Amino acid sequence: KQELITQGILVMIQTRISYFLGFLVIKSRLAFLLIFSCFTSLSQADSLRPLIVATEIFNPPFIMQGANKQLFGFDIEMMEEICRYIHRECQYRSGFFENTIISSIEKREADIGIASITITAERNQLVSFSLPYLPSDVQYLSLKKWANVLFSKDAFNGKKIGIQAGTNFEQAIKDSGFSDVQIITYDSTPELVQALSVGDVALTLQAAFSAPYLASQIPVFSTFGKPFVSGYGFGIAINKDQSKLLEQINDALIEFQRNGQFKKTYDRYVTGGYSES
Repeated sequence: KQELITQGILVMIQTRISYFLGFLVIKSRLAFLLIFSCFTSLSQADSLRPLIVATEIFNPPFIMQGANKQLFGFDIEMMEEICRYIHRECQYRSGFFENTIISSIEKREADIGIASITITAERNQLVSFSLPYLPSDVQYLSLKKWANVLFSKDAFNGKKIGIQAGTNFEQAIKDSGFSDVQIITYDSTPELVQALSVGDVALTLQAAFSAPYLASQIPVFSTFGKPFVSGYGFGIAINKDQSKLLEQINDALIEFQRNGQFKKTYDRYVTGGYSES
């Protein structure tokens, strides 16, 4: 009888130990699930926060500013479609140049940058780029009195050429073999347009979409010469650590072209018609 009592006590002790150990396992699992849930919630919250988009104020037809400082243009409308596709809100920070957009992304002051940014090998060392969404060819803009001047190296000799700060246009001019020219940098497109209007420069170099746009909007301007290649296309700049965001943006760009929105946006903003012919 004493042996049966002893066995009963041992069974009861073992049962309680098993129950206690089981309780510890359940408790540890609950703690793990709680921590995992909090981590997941934080990750999801971060993934859904607004995207800070560094851009310019005036870079037609890609970026322009209307009433109440509202930005619009090809790049802005495309970016809105991308943000809608990836379920993020776009918050724009304007007033940058191409080079300062890239540095702001490097410093994590912005998530992405867009402003008809030309993809180059040098810039690709600093930031990642999306798939190119438009060619980055360039073209000269002049006063209409240049319309009958033959495009040649002699036509450029001794001339002043205006470019905008932060672009890769100085290198594009040098690559063209025009060595006997004076390149003058301006902080903004309006300053560049003003300089050409009053004759402070003989020519300006613009994106091949911008030159005919400006010529169509300002009667005294005319394109000079044909567009020529510069860089590897326009791309959206993204921090190199944001590989998932880069993948999402590339998917959104493909959808933007596939669903017909690209053509609608292009037709709406790219007036004058860029032509390689």
